[in-house]
Amino acid sequence: LILTSVAVASYFTGGLFDEVVTNDIARGLAEGRRAWAKRLAREYLGTKCAIALVAFAALFIGANIVAGYYDRDIGSYIRVASILVAIGAVRTTQSLFFRATVSFVAYGADLIGAILRIALLAGVWWWSGLSLIEVLWISVASAGAVLLYSSFHFVRAWSGVFAGVVADSFWIMPGLLKQYGRWVLLRYGVSRAI
Repeated sequence: LILTSVAVASYFTGGLFDEVVTNDIARGLAEGRRAWAKRLAREYLGTKCAIALVAFAALFIGANIVAGYYDRDIGSYIRVASILVAIGAVRTTQSLFFRATVSFVAYGADLIGAILRIALLAGVWWWSGLSLIEVLWISVASAGAVLLYSSFHFVRAWSGVFAGVVADSFWIMPGLLKQYGRWVLLRYGVSRAI
C-alpha cells in the first residue's frame, strides 16, 4: 500500500511534456533565444514543483485517512514516503534541465544515492536490525543527499547558461500545450496500449 501510494503520486509528478519541453529549451538555446528558453524552463520547472507539492501534501494529509481504515503505523509510513515523491519530482526537473543543456555534471548522482543507501542499510542492519520505518528514512536520507549533490550542480549549470539573461515576460507553456498537447496525449495513450 505504501509503495503503491508513492507510485501513484509519482505518476502525477512525472511529466507528459518532459520531452517536448526538453527539446524546446535545447532548441531555444541553440537558436540563441536564451530569454525564451529561460522563461520556458522557469514555467515548466515551477509547474512540476507545484504539482509535486500538491502530490506531497495529498499523500501527507491523506495518510491520516488511510491510517483510520488500516493500522495507525501505516500513516507514519506514508508520511515518510511522501517525502520521496517531492524529492523525486525536484530531481526529475533538474534532470530535464541537464538533458536540455547536454550536461553530464550530475550524471553519477543516482550511483552516489545507491551506494549511500546500501551503506546506510548495511550499517543500520548491523547496528540494530532494520524495520520498515528505518528503511523508509534511509531512502529519504539517500534521496536527500542525491538532491543536495545534484542541486549544487544544477545551480552552477543554471548560472552558467542563463547568467545575465532576463527571461521573457510572456507565457510560453499554454502555447506549447495547444501546439503539442493532443500529440503528446496520443503518444502516451498508444504507448500504454501497446
